[in-house]
Amino acid sequence: MCEDVPVVIHESCLVKESQYFEARLSKHWKRDDKTFCENSDSKELSLTRSFQISGFNPQSSKILFEQLKGYTAMMEKCQSFDLLTEMLRICDFYAIFKPIPLITDKINKLPINIYNLVDAFESGKKLAVIEMYKAVSRDLF
Repeated sequence: MCEDVPVVIHESCLVKESQYFEARLSKHWKRDDKTFCENSDSKELSLTRSFQISGFNPQSSKILFEQLKGYTAMMEKCQSFDLLTEMLRICDFYAIFKPIPLITDKINKLPINIYNLVDAFESGKKLAVIEMYKAVSRDLF
């Protein structure tokens, strides 16, 4: 979880998908995360922001934010209880609601077998502490 996985996503997409980012990117938020860059060719001043998404699996962050941008291939291929659970935790933390039904459906359809039994149980434990995911958690036990 120490590696940085940069994901470029337009501000309007973040605002549309997340109540957290809607507030964070509003004009009322103290803008201590600004980085100004001068374009040497056109001498235009542009504003870029970056946010550190920490405390979550970087691959889960990448897959989730790519999904929000409309790139669904990574999510479609994801068959990991751990990654899908981390995506739900990110959704909860950043108030991102749209992908939750897709992710919970993927978790519910994953077969539990001898190879992923421990992962399924660990995912159930992680989701049990989040009220909105308790039903998903119960199905994993």
